[in-house]
Amino acid sequence: MSGKKVYQFDLKGELIREHESQTNAARSVGAGDSTVAEHVRTGSKTPCYGYFWSKDKDFKVNGTHAQPVKTPPVKKKSNGIPLEKFRLEHDIDLIVQRALDSLDPDMMYEKKDVIALTGKSVGYVGLSTTLEAATEYKGRSGGTSYWSHPDTIKELKSQGILS
Repeated sequence: MSGKKVYQFDLKGELIREHESQTNAARSVGAGDSTVAEHVRTGSKTPCYGYFWSKDKDFKVNGTHAQPVKTPPVKKKSNGIPLEKFRLEHDIDLIVQRALDSLDPDMMYEKKDVIALTGKSVGYVGLSTTLEAATEYKGRSGGTSYWSHPDTIKELKSQGILS
Protein backbone atom coordinates (compact mmCIF):
# COMPACT_ATOMS: atom_id res chain seq x y z
CA MET A 1 0.00 0.00 0.00
CA SER A 2 3.05 2.24 0.41
CA GLY A 3 3.15 5.03 -2.18
CA LYS A 4 -0.57 4.90 -2.94
CA LYS A 5 -2.88 7.59 -1.64
CA VAL A 6 -4.92 6.89 1.47
CA TYR A 7 -7.98 8.93 2.40
CA GLN A 8 -8.92 9.67 6.02
CA PHE A 9 -12.61 10.23 6.88
CA ASP A 10 -14.21 11.36 10.12
CA LEU A 11 -16.98 9.28 11.73
CA LYS A 12 -19.62 11.13 9.69
CA GLY A 13 -17.92 10.04 6.47
CA GLU A 14 -16.44 13.43 5.63
CA LEU A 15 -13.04 13.42 3.97
CA ILE A 16 -10.65 15.24 6.28
CA ARG A 17 -7.22 14.40 4.90
CA GLU A 18 -5.47 12.86 1.90
CA HIS A 19 -2.22 11.05 2.66
CA GLU A 20 0.49 10.25 0.12
CA SER A 21 0.95 6.76 1.55
CA GLN A 22 -0.37 4.31 4.11
CA THR A 23 2.75 4.93 6.19
CA ASN A 24 2.06 8.68 6.33
CA ALA A 25 -1.59 8.01 7.19
CA ALA A 26 -0.65 5.71 10.08
CA ARG A 27 1.97 8.11 11.41
CA SER A 28 -0.51 11.01 11.40
CA VAL A 29 -2.46 9.33 14.22
CA GLY A 30 0.44 7.51 15.89
CA ALA A 31 -0.66 4.09 14.61
CA GLY A 32 1.44 1.22 13.31
CA ASP A 33 1.57 0.86 9.52
CA SER A 34 -0.21 -2.50 9.55
CA THR A 35 -3.17 -1.21 11.58
CA VAL A 36 -4.26 1.36 9.02
CA ALA A 37 -3.16 -0.88 6.12
CA GLU A 38 -5.58 -3.62 7.18
CA HIS A 39 -8.51 -1.18 7.23
CA VAL A 40 -7.53 0.23 3.82
CA ARG A 41 -7.00 -3.22 2.29
CA THR A 42 -10.34 -4.60 3.45
CA GLY A 43 -12.37 -1.42 2.95
CA SER A 44 -13.42 -1.72 6.60
CA LYS A 45 -16.48 0.22 7.79
CA THR A 46 -15.14 0.01 11.36
CA PRO A 47 -13.29 3.06 12.72
CA CYS A 48 -9.58 2.77 13.41
CA TYR A 49 -7.99 5.37 15.72
CA GLY A 50 -11.27 7.30 15.50
CA TYR A 51 -11.33 7.49 11.69
CA PHE A 52 -12.34 5.54 8.60
CA TRP A 53 -9.57 4.82 6.07
CA SER A 54 -9.90 4.08 2.36
CA LYS A 55 -7.93 3.89 -0.86
CA ASP A 56 -11.04 5.29 -2.55
CA LYS A 57 -11.82 8.99 -2.30
CA ASP A 58 -15.49 8.07 -2.90
CA PHE A 59 -15.75 6.08 0.36
CA LYS A 60 -19.29 5.86 1.82
CA VAL A 61 -20.45 5.71 5.43
CA ASN A 62 -24.18 5.05 6.05
CA GLY A 63 -24.89 5.57 2.34
CA THR A 64 -23.61 9.15 2.07
CA HIS A 65 -20.68 10.38 -0.01
CA ALA A 66 -17.85 12.00 1.87
CA GLN A 67 -17.20 15.66 1.09
CA PRO A 68 -13.66 17.05 1.05
CA VAL A 69 -12.68 19.31 3.93
CA LYS A 70 -9.39 21.24 3.86
CA THR A 71 -7.19 20.65 6.89
CA PRO A 72 -3.84 22.10 7.82
CA PRO A 73 -0.76 20.02 7.02
CA VAL A 74 0.41 17.56 9.66
CA LYS A 75 3.29 18.84 11.76
CA LYS A 76 6.46 16.78 12.04
CA LYS A 77 6.33 14.22 14.83
CA SER A 78 7.94 15.20 18.12
CA ASN A 79 8.70 13.19 21.25
CA GLY A 80 5.27 13.88 22.77
CA ILE A 81 1.82 12.47 22.08
CA PRO A 82 -0.31 14.55 19.70
CA LEU A 83 -3.18 16.14 21.62
CA GLU A 84 -5.78 14.65 19.28
CA LYS A 85 -4.41 11.14 19.87
CA PHE A 86 -4.26 11.74 23.63
CA ARG A 87 -7.90 12.86 23.68
CA LEU A 88 -8.97 9.91 21.54
CA GLU A 89 -7.40 7.58 24.09
CA HIS A 90 -8.27 9.35 27.36
CA ASP A 91 -11.16 11.84 26.99
CA ILE A 92 -14.09 9.58 27.85
CA ASP A 93 -16.70 12.14 26.75
CA LEU A 94 -15.05 12.44 23.32
CA ILE A 95 -14.58 8.68 23.03
CA VAL A 96 -18.25 7.98 23.80
CA GLN A 97 -19.52 10.83 21.58
CA ARG A 98 -17.50 9.54 18.60
CA ALA A 99 -18.92 6.06 19.12
CA LEU A 100 -22.47 7.41 19.40
CA ASP A 101 -22.02 9.58 16.30
CA SER A 102 -21.04 6.47 14.34
CA LEU A 103 -24.29 4.59 15.13
CA ASP A 104 -26.27 3.52 12.07
CA PRO A 105 -29.85 4.88 12.28
CA ASP A 106 -31.14 1.60 10.85
CA MET A 107 -29.59 -0.47 13.64
CA MET A 108 -30.21 -0.95 17.36
CA TYR A 109 -27.23 -1.57 19.63
CA GLU A 110 -26.93 -3.11 23.06
CA LYS A 111 -24.53 -1.59 25.57
CA LYS A 112 -21.77 -4.11 24.82
CA ASP A 113 -21.96 -3.17 21.11
CA VAL A 114 -21.56 0.56 21.81
CA ILE A 115 -18.72 -0.12 24.25
CA ALA A 116 -16.98 -2.16 21.52
CA LEU A 117 -17.22 0.87 19.21
CA THR A 118 -15.28 2.94 21.77
CA GLY A 119 -12.37 0.50 21.69
CA LYS A 120 -12.33 0.46 25.50
CA SER A 121 -13.03 -2.39 27.92
CA VAL A 122 -16.29 -2.64 29.87
CA GLY A 123 -14.63 -1.55 33.13
CA TYR A 124 -12.94 1.57 31.70
CA VAL A 125 -13.38 4.39 34.24
CA GLY A 126 -16.39 6.60 33.44
CA LEU A 127 -17.39 4.72 30.28
CA SER A 128 -20.63 3.19 31.55
CA THR A 129 -21.72 6.38 33.34
CA THR A 130 -21.05 8.55 30.28
CA LEU A 131 -22.85 6.11 28.00
CA GLU A 132 -25.89 5.87 30.30
CA ALA A 133 -26.10 9.69 30.43
CA ALA A 134 -26.52 9.91 26.63
CA THR A 135 -30.31 9.68 26.90
CA GLU A 136 -31.04 11.03 23.40
CA TYR A 137 -29.28 7.94 22.00
CA LYS A 138 -30.90 5.48 24.44
CA GLY A 139 -34.22 3.76 25.04
CA ARG A 140 -35.45 0.73 26.98
CA SER A 141 -37.59 -2.21 26.01
CA GLY A 142 -38.25 -5.40 27.95
CA GLY A 143 -35.77 -4.39 30.67
CA THR A 144 -32.91 -3.95 28.19
CA SER A 145 -31.32 -0.65 27.16
CA TYR A 146 -30.73 -0.01 23.47
CA TRP A 147 -28.79 2.73 21.69
CA SER A 148 -29.20 4.12 18.19
CA HIS A 149 -29.26 7.39 16.27
CA PRO A 150 -31.30 10.02 18.19
CA ASP A 151 -33.94 10.25 15.42
CA THR A 152 -34.47 6.48 15.57
CA ILE A 153 -34.78 6.51 19.39
CA LYS A 154 -37.21 9.45 19.27
CA GLU A 155 -39.39 7.71 16.66
CA LEU A 156 -39.49 4.41 18.57
CA LYS A 157 -40.32 6.23 21.81
CA SER A 158 -43.18 8.12 20.10
CA GLN A 159 -44.54 4.77 18.90
CA GLY A 160 -44.37 3.34 22.42
CA ILE A 161 -41.82 0.68 21.40
CA LEU A 162 -39.14 2.16 23.65
CA SER A 163 -39.44 3.99 26.93
